[in-house]
Amino acid sequence: MIPPEEVSISTEPPVTDTPITDEPTNACKTCDISKIAPTNPLPGTSFESEENIVTGCLTTTVTCKRDDGQICSSVAVQPAPPATSVNLLQKLYQMIPVLYQIRIENGCQVITVTCQRDDGLICSSIAVRASFKDQIGTVEVGSTTDSGSGFGLLECNSNGIITYNGADEITELFCEFVDCPPPSCTSCDLSTIASTVPPAGTSIIPQENTVNGCKEATITCQREDGQICTSVAVQATTAGGTSDIATDMSTGLATAQLTCTADGRTKITKFTVKFTNCAA
Repeated sequence: MIPPEEVSISTEPPVTDTPITDEPTNACKTCDISKIAPTNPLPGTSFESEENIVTGCLTTTVTCKRDDGQICSSVAVQPAPPATSVNLLQKLYQMIPVLYQIRIENGCQVITVTCQRDDGLICSSIAVRASFKDQIGTVEVGSTTDSGSGFGLLECNSNGIITYNGADEITELFCEFVDCPPPSCTSCDLSTIASTVPPAGTSIIPQENTVNGCKEATITCQREDGQICTSVAVQATTAGGTSDIATDMSTGLATAQLTCTADGRTKITKFTVKFTNCAA
């Protein structure tokens, strides 16, 4: 008779060289920039990304660069230039409006996204809107009034998906530009032009008027102490430099007349005043 094989049953765990751990995966290391990177950069340009772990989470530096040796006055990571239509809901690259900033808060990524006008227009409202997974319609995730850009904050949550205020996964982003009128000769703002502090005993007095449907302004530089000068000049700084735009002789004041052009500009960036040989 052949004796039965001996069989032993043990309740001890198997011996293994692999460490046993119950530590969960840190999902803020799992975000994938390739899912939101542009797929069709312009000819002669490229989009690059470099990933690093910062404070336990993935941080990605993205770079837009020219590969043809050309030098640009500015290079930015941003959406295609928006159209000028009023109340336009403009669809951006999927999941990539302007990535102005990616930072780490509480160990996870926080992304600032921006919808921006590149044509200088000011809108009554600019909003960043988002579509969410399994939801119909869009939700505003950030907005700015009376500005040329609007901002929203998104998060990379513990499951490795981009969300807003802990809501469901964001699948697409949009920009909404509301009431962005083109500039005209009525839109110049004299208050945006800088001026130097006038000397003691003098003043600069601006005054705006509407003439033939367009804005005009007078800038008066005058003495407040009764002194008379051999000359008083109102000076203006433009892209071409600083020059006198009005001069009066043997008096205590000078007045310059400004006109707002059709593009909504005065072309002047700064006012100064010059009093020469003044005496009571």
